[in-house]
Amino acid sequence: MTIARETRTRWGAAAAALLLSASALDLVWRMDAATAWRVFLANLLFWSGLGTGAAALVALFDMTGAQWPGPIRAIAERIARVCALSYPLYLLLPAGMSSLFGRGAGVWQVAIRDCASLAAYHAIFLLFSRRRRSWAAAAVLLGFVTVMSVVSIDTVMRFEPDWTSTLFPAYFAATAMYSALAAVAMAAAITGRAADLLAPARARDLAKLLFGFSLLWAYLLWSQYLVIWYGNLPDEFAFLTERVRGGWRYVATAVVVCGFAAPAGLLLLRRTGSTVAIAGPISAIGIWLERLLLVAPPHPWRVRDFGLEMVLTMTLVACLAWSVACTDYPDVRGHGDHVDPRGRGSAAQFPSAEDRRDGHGDQPHGQPRVQIRS
Repeated sequence: MTIARETRTRWGAAAAALLLSASALDLVWRMDAATAWRVFLANLLFWSGLGTGAAALVALFDMTGAQWPGPIRAIAERIARVCALSYPLYLLLPAGMSSLFGRGAGVWQVAIRDCASLAAYHAIFLLFSRRRRSWAAAAVLLGFVTVMSVVSIDTVMRFEPDWTSTLFPAYFAATAMYSALAAVAMAAAITGRAADLLAPARARDLAKLLFGFSLLWAYLLWSQYLVIWYGNLPDEFAFLTERVRGGWRYVATAVVVCGFAAPAGLLLLRRTGSTVAIAGPISAIGIWLERLLLVAPPHPWRVRDFGLEMVLTMTLVACLAWSVACTDYPDVRGHGDHVDPRGRGSAAQFPSAEDRRDGHGDQPHGQPRVQIRS
């Protein structure tokens, strides 16, 4: 696929996403303005977090010197670039601030601060993508934590002005990177048949990383809940109780099941390409429901609103999948032949931890690493 065709595909997916999303929001708006803005904010938090988390994931691969991702890294970069199209949409929030948070001062300052922070973060990521320096990777990770902290305070903790938490920004950032990893696993499954992106060795490594993030997410969620439960202060537990009342209790249960119980249990039993392809979408659904749970209450639960939210989100998922699937990735065999951008050889030269422990690398068990043919 030529560069021009890839560019047309990217912009075509973006245009289709904006058009269909605007149509879905218009339908919601005709029913209830407050619901429309909450649906908009939930999706904005999810997709912007997906973009920032994917960029941080690429930087994390570079900082740790990971060679196993191979073309998985290119998928994460594509997701970061496509989802960056959601950053300017933060400038639309002032129009719905009264419906979301009630009357308040400084709404334009909040929108401009969030949009400018995300734009600066994406500029740092683009610089890192071109130069591949360790200092640039560190800047991306530091920027990720800073930007996610600002966004979480401005758009989520603003619902409860009396509630304060030093843990919630870290939790919000971790969930963004978790959702990005789940999206990468899902995208790899979509394109895996043609490029063999989920080969056994790479699938094991990706499964371990996904399993680790599910444990981290559960740990941070429990830590936040434990502090609120133990303190038993009205200013703190009001934020929690509003999200477990009425129909929202079923959403909260689904968040825990999809975000931790189902993917962790599945990946604990088997770590193969098939389980990664299943656990990735389940984890992404869990984080999407979690974003909805953060911003929708105390708005009453209505099945109609949930259905419209699903239509809007699935439209954006289809456009992102289209953009990722239409990208050419290196044809890999086994662990991958992706050339490391820093010039340290191909991923095939760097076997997974299990293969190194067995002493065979990417060679079949019982076979010597070098075979001399007569």
